[in-house]
Amino acid sequence: MVQVRPDVFSGMKIGSSRLVSSVRRSLIFLFLVMILLSPAAQENLTSETHRPDAGVALLARGPFTAKGLPFISTNVISYRGGVYLFDKGEVTIFFPDREVLLSDAWANASCPMTGALLHEGDVGRTYLLDTAEGETFFLFRDCDEKLECSFMRTFLTRFAYFSSVSRDPGRLELPAVVDFGG
Repeated sequence: MVQVRPDVFSGMKIGSSRLVSSVRRSLIFLFLVMILLSPAAQENLTSETHRPDAGVALLARGPFTAKGLPFISTNVISYRGGVYLFDKGEVTIFFPDREVLLSDAWANASCPMTGALLHEGDVGRTYLLDTAEGETFFLFRDCDEKLECSFMRTFLTRFAYFSSVSRDPGRLELPAVVDFGG
């Protein structure tokens, strides 16, 4: 006569049940990740509901290095920079590694910042300012012109502070939040 111990079979059921449950959870997790990585989900991540409040700009990407300033015809000028979500658009800040020769399309900006030059082109409104870092370009896309000077003034003040307290003088220290009071 064979005796069946209930705890042996119940353990097998529990073990296989745990395996099935684990596989289900893994599949659900994989499904959720696929949904979040879909193009539609990516658009929603940058929708108006995730934009900063008025008078605030958030660092979305950077600091990074790249080549080819978008507001100058074909070039391979290397630069360091960052992208901020700002107003209803964005602002990209460029710190070129060398002096940039400008065309006649650049004019004095109405912005009260000393020496600011402005170029309005297909890619947006671009300002040039001479700063302690050298030439600094601000490319605004889909932003309110009235806020641009306030943003640049506040950004440069915050950037100067971060640069002054940096332990590595050659490192680009971009503030994560620029609150310039809308």
